[in-house]
Amino acid sequence: MAWIENISWLEWFAFTTSLLYTWLAAKENIWCWLFGGLGAAATMILCIEGLLYSDVILQIYYIIMAIYGWLQWKKQGSNTKPILRMNVKLHSIIMAIGVIGLFALGAFWKIWGAALPYLDAGITSFSILATWLIARKYLENWVYFIMIDAVSIFLFASRGMYLLAFLFVIYTFLATYGYFKWKKIWKKQVMFVASR
Repeated sequence: MAWIENISWLEWFAFTTSLLYTWLAAKENIWCWLFGGLGAAATMILCIEGLLYSDVILQIYYIIMAIYGWLQWKKQGSNTKPILRMNVKLHSIIMAIGVIGLFALGAFWKIWGAALPYLDAGITSFSILATWLIARKYLENWVYFIMIDAVSIFLFASRGMYLLAFLFVIYTFLATYGYFKWKKIWKKQVMFVASR
């Protein structure tokens, strides 16, 4: 396949570190945040080159969240910080903020000639929120990421970033794995609390 030969070392680096981030996050391993930060820095450079401006902002946010996530998980221990569940009110707030972000960022980037401004903005808006959810260890972060990752496959493929598009195929499966793994852990937490 000729497209594989055109993949830069930076895209390979972003692919590998980002994959490690998601795998380690699903395993509740604090080192996910180091790889998340490195992957975000590499992806940020690629998004600048691909004119995906909302994604540039998203990657800067991911770098900041890598530090925040590390501190949050270290404070209580990545495996001892309990997994939380979202209520309807929190879901409603997340959805409202996400949609507002989609239209506001999309309109802004459309003026600046961004590629696929509303799609890019929607992914960015909801990814910012889902990353906050994972740092706080809400189980439902994985549901948001399954949807975000599935849409991101198209976004990156449309810009010729096929390795990153493939990464989001893997992300979709890993987010599904993360959801079921965290749900199992959450159920054990609930049973432990109930038995006390």
